[in-house]
Amino acid sequence: MADAGGSQAVIVGNTVFLDGSGSYDDNGDPLTYSWSFVSKPSESLAELSDANVVNPSFIADEPGEYVVNLVVNDSFVDSDPANVTIMAITSQDAAAITLIETVDTVNLLDPESLKNKNLSNALTNKINAALAMIDEGLYEDALDKLVHDILQKTNGCADTGQPDRNDWITTCEEQSLVYPLVMEAIELLEALI
Repeated sequence: MADAGGSQAVIVGNTVFLDGSGSYDDNGDPLTYSWSFVSKPSESLAELSDANVVNPSFIADEPGEYVVNLVVNDSFVDSDPANVTIMAITSQDAAAITLIETVDTVNLLDPESLKNKNLSNALTNKINAALAMIDEGLYEDALDKLVHDILQKTNGCADTGQPDRNDWITTCEEQSLVYPLVMEAIELLEALI
């Protein structure tokens, strides 16, 4: 039985690693592997590194959906095909998705973990402003907002092991939910500039 692995999401330009190691033969016979693209974005020139190994790879060179098919053979018969879907998104889209997740995370914080209860809305408004900048293609402005405004309110625990006087989130437990998302968005924006 062919098992092409789980669906994936990647950023355009990254290498996709496929995994057929979950495939098996009921009799325990050794398997050969045959991978192929079912579909890929129309402009994509993606090619599999080796279509006949258990773990081939390819570079997701265009945004969109890649569907890859795996058929295994036990020297007697081909298996039914198994497909895996890989969605490739741009760094811009990935940054926006990360910031949307950050807004959702801030909205779920315990109000007692904030310097005051109104700061949840203030922080999400700042994140939404960065999102609007990304939408307008103002990546440097969005990066500046994240680094010099939003990050400064969430990074005390990461920098010193405890909240600092600039932090709006006053517990390390709650900061640990928000800070990594802000850093991820910063890294994605840096890749765009």
